[in-house]
Amino acid sequence: MPLRRIAGVAHWDPASLPKGQPAGIQASEVFHFPDLGPPTDDDRINSSYTYGFVCDVVCVEVDPVTLATKVLKYASAHDAGTIINPKLVEGQMYGGMLHGLGGTLFEEYRYDEDGQFLSGSFADYRVPTAAEAPTVARAHIESPSPLTPLGAKGCGEAGTQSAPAALANAVADALRPLGVQPAHLPLTPARLWELTRA
Repeated sequence: MPLRRIAGVAHWDPASLPKGQPAGIQASEVFHFPDLGPPTDDDRINSSYTYGFVCDVVCVEVDPVTLATKVLKYASAHDAGTIINPKLVEGQMYGGMLHGLGGTLFEEYRYDEDGQFLSGSFADYRVPTAAEAPTVARAHIESPSPLTPLGAKGCGEAGTQSAPAALANAVADALRPLGVQPAHLPLTPARLWELTRA
């Protein structure tokens, strides 16, 4: 019997189905990696079976007066295995990069000397906006994983992890002539000011 006929009966004529047979059409499938083990005694676990790869290259300019960092060029290449939905991967790449950029250059929990929280609203806790969002040259490398049914790998957190390292190294390179070596994020203008004055 053609699938269209089964779907048609379930949708248009559920009364003709056998007594007690629900009209819904559904299927469920669960995939488990065969070699993943339970957590160890100290609660460590390998939560992924396949890993995506990413490489980011960044060029920045640090304003000598305001010490604000501007991203001039940003390139990112990802290997997410077989790409099932290219638009979703593009969004994940860009969103992850922007999240990493925010944590590197803007976002900071600040407290005063008495422990009073000073950055509890978006008036004080800066996040990147469209004005700070750089254009990113993106490239995809597809090397399918032999361990997943479709060859897919992860890509959702790649930019979040690679952007801080690439951006911080670019800022450190820009400040090298001043003998400044930033060691903690975020690299806000205020923090760079303190480093250059020290």
